[in-house]
Amino acid sequence: MITMPAKKDIQSFLLVAFVIIIMDWVSKSVMLEWIFNPPRVVEILPFLNFAPAWNEGVSFGFLASGGIWTRHGISLLAVIVCLWLFFQLPELRKGQKNAASLIAGGAIGNVIDRQIYGKVVDFIDFHLGTWHYPSFNIADAAIFCGVAIWMISLMKQAKSQKKQS
Repeated sequence: MITMPAKKDIQSFLLVAFVIIIMDWVSKSVMLEWIFNPPRVVEILPFLNFAPAWNEGVSFGFLASGGIWTRHGISLLAVIVCLWLFFQLPELRKGQKNAASLIAGGAIGNVIDRQIYGKVVDFIDFHLGTWHYPSFNIADAAIFCGVAIWMISLMKQAKSQKKQS
């Protein structure tokens, strides 16, 4: 049986996810005009550039050669995960609820790109000398932060349960 989340949880989840989606969309729109057309790299700090990159796959370009099936499959999977997170809200602790909304907002931000462009707009380029971390965007950062918060929440929960036993 599916339990609907509390109104407060729904509002919080949707607000955070919506803010992430808007921040992601605005940043990508600005970058598409600024650094993608024509392509150019803009140095922000000695270790940070804005550089145009298209990602046809998922994390680090994984599954990039999958074509239209991967594009739609990844999008469908992302929507399913977002729905699962939403319906899990009644079972989640506060940190996990916050994490879920970050993950959902980031996932939908990248789904929008996949449906509009067939690939994801990436532009944040961290590097040390000639070594470059794979480019990413605001949606990716939100997903990463959400997963990190979720993991920290689980570790705190495990630590708390260990103290009680």
